[in-house]
Amino acid sequence: PYCSNNCTSGLSSYNLSYSYYPDGQTKTVIYPQYPCVAASTCVSVDNSGNGLVYNGTTWTKSQIDSTNSLTSVSCSTSNFCFAVDSKGNAVEYSNSSWSTPTNIDSTNQLNAVSCYLNSTSSNCIAVDNVGNVVTYNGSTWGTPQQAISSDTNPINSISCSSVNPTFCVAVDNFGNGLIYNGSTWTKTNIDSTNNLTSVSCPTSGFCAAVDTAGNATISTDPIGGSSYWQSSNIDSTNKINSISCLSSQFCMAVDSYGNYLIYNGTSWSAAVSLIANVTYSINSVSCVTTNYCVATDINGNGLIYNGSTWSYSSSTSDSNSIVSVSSVPFLSTPKATYTYNNLSQMQSVSDSLNNTINFTYDQDGNLISQESSNSSENIVYDLSSDIMGLQIVTTQIATKGIQPASANISQPATAESLKQLNSSTKQASFLGSGSIKPLSSTSTTLNTQ
Repeated sequence: PYCSNNCTSGLSSYNLSYSYYPDGQTKTVIYPQYPCVAASTCVSVDNSGNGLVYNGTTWTKSQIDSTNSLTSVSCSTSNFCFAVDSKGNAVEYSNSSWSTPTNIDSTNQLNAVSCYLNSTSSNCIAVDNVGNVVTYNGSTWGTPQQAISSDTNPINSISCSSVNPTFCVAVDNFGNGLIYNGSTWTKTNIDSTNNLTSVSCPTSGFCAAVDTAGNATISTDPIGGSSYWQSSNIDSTNKINSISCLSSQFCMAVDSYGNYLIYNGTSWSAAVSLIANVTYSINSVSCVTTNYCVATDINGNGLIYNGSTWSYSSSTSDSNSIVSVSSVPFLSTPKATYTYNNLSQMQSVSDSLNNTINFTYDQDGNLISQESSNSSENIVYDLSSDIMGLQIVTTQIATKGIQPASANISQPATAESLKQLNSSTKQASFLGSGSIKPLSSTSTTLNTQ
């Protein structure tokens, strides 16, 4: 289930638009982006103060929080996570090491944390057992605030979307969803009076939550109100502990009796044991592709899903209950090589998988055709028909490994000649000569890795 060094499985994409002068014709060139299950992809915590990091082969366990019971961990990138505990502390994971615990919420039990990327940094929101939210702004934690005034219901889970970084949904003990729009929280009943345990929102257009009574509640318009959330029983009366959704077409849920269930965009599968004849509680699950999920259980085991079956990972060396796991695809962008004709027009662009698009111009310099080396006009790779929710952020193009080359051009357009991508307009252009200017990113999926 792991990517090899050339990283050719489980692909998504990002777009770059090019305008061709002088007539201003615009075409879109799509380059692949590779999520690799690589070092520091999976981070877990247990109920005895340990943090565990999985590199695709082995787990490394570290005592990070005395003997406090850690409750949740969330990663925005493969090298940035926060864990929270039952004593109001947060512990940062970055640069392959854990920080000293920092108290952010007095003695309140922090139940969950969700970290996400915005245009400039990794942000996080933690929730506690008395209705508070605590926000991390990329450098410091703020003061605990009640999400809903005078509402002290325990908040059990929270999910924030890096695709829509001003959107989060939290769930509480009494069937309520708490929706955040970037500045304020509103409460909507989404599951009667059931105790909601987990929520996953890959985008602002899709959320799924699960509860202690075997129900799943799904919405394609989470901010639309109670009527836009549809609840159904999917697991008898079993407590469903955790859910992880990649998109509106794929969710994985796990329960307290060793089962998993998959949502395919239309319906849920029957509950099936992760490991045959094993019925102990699966505490947490986190998926990075439809073919790669990691789960942890009450007995300290890690489990890996390969797209069809579950199996045990290597030993975690942890006999404690591993309560939470967070997995992030390690994204790397392949080199894109550009060639130019003697009129300084882009002649071809190739990626590291030998996919090439060739451009043809008329005698006046107008683009008349583009031909791809594969069957489609654009080079497109995707994880699913509705890929959303990868941990992504807009950043400087020159840091992405995109290395323009030149042929028969007096001033080669090098990576150093690119302007820094403007985080608000998503614009960048060549500073050197040449009539081809990459003007804008049509989707904010340029990764920080």
